[in-house]
Amino acid sequence: MWWRMIRTDAAAAAEVEKRIQAFLATHVLPFRARYNVSDAALDKAMAAAGGWAPLGPRLLWPYSSVPDGEIATLAEAARTAFPEWWQ
Repeated sequence: MWWRMIRTDAAAAAEVEKRIQAFLATHVLPFRARYNVSDAALDKAMAAAGGWAPLGPRLLWPYSSVPDGEIATLAEAARTAFPEWWQ
């Protein structure tokens, strides 16, 4: 949706980009420090929270993951930040 918007309505796409950056800074990047996880762990946590793939947030050993208990909170934050993506 956002990629289409970039091509058709640059001003609206820029507004969404600001919201994405704020969401990442507020809800995703703090996991890096809190749980000492990699970008792959953050990506998997976001995928699990978004529900767009049948997977959980866990990476294979020996890598650290965002704890399962954080995913529901992350999902709610995403739905609040981007309600149009879940219409």
